[in-house]
Amino acid sequence: MNSVLQVGQASADSCSRHFGALGEADGETGLTIKVNNSSHLLLAYGAVATEAVAAKVDPVLDQLKELGGVILARRPGLADISFGARSARDVSHIAEMLAVKLSSEAVELDGRRAHLAVACSDSSDGEAVRDGASPASSYWFDMALATKAFDALRDGRLTMIWQSIASADAPQRILYHEALARLIDEHGNMLPIGPVVEALERLRLVRAFDHEVVASVLDELEAGQGEVLGVNISGSSARIDSWWTSLFERLKRRDVARRLVIEIRETAALAPEAPAFVAA
Repeated sequence: MNSVLQVGQASADSCSRHFGALGEADGETGLTIKVNNSSHLLLAYGAVATEAVAAKVDPVLDQLKELGGVILARRPGLADISFGARSARDVSHIAEMLAVKLSSEAVELDGRRAHLAVACSDSSDGEAVRDGASPASSYWFDMALATKAFDALRDGRLTMIWQSIASADAPQRILYHEALARLIDEHGNMLPIGPVVEALERLRLVRAFDHEVVASVLDELEAGQGEVLGVNISGSSARIDSWWTSLFERLKRRDVARRLVIEIRETAALAPEAPAFVAA
């Protein structure tokens, strides 16, 4: 089931205020990088997962040092960084870039590929394991779908089918066109989007996918001449935090924001701030 919410006007300031409330102390802006699925990667793939996480995250920490960051604490799957007097908005942009990059790029694990469920804030998206089969085989199954999805995004194999949404009272009146995301695999076959999104939600990787889909819809709105477009996101993606910094800023254009309809899928737990997310 979906909840449909109209975006009237969005403000990047709301994201910055939220991030600042989480990360500012004693005049300094801080950032916490968490790999929320590190324990499940360890269970599913063994000790090689810990090495792979470190090999992926350590170069990013080196880049943050070049940007003025100071590593305050470093533990497996977690790092605390201070950016001194740098603005919360600047750090929020950095956090968004890191979260998208680290979540969408695969790591190699003895012949298998997996993705890190990364959060860059003080909040955790939690973890989940598929019910039914053994945790390892279930995790491999879901991660294989996730890898195909992110490969398709990386290679530009995301396409949109636009579905007309009509008024219930006047079926002949089109309210907006909803973007139905479709992913094409390397052989030209369409991936089953339902199971893919469900796997991404279980793995806590859906935010990286939703980020790319919403960005594509905003591209269409910015290039369009007045049409109203809708987009689906997971309930767990509807959070006011650094994941959406650049997209919120794009929505500062009132002519774009007023033509966007957010549909929230209720297949995952709805974030408490979901109404505020849409109204932000």
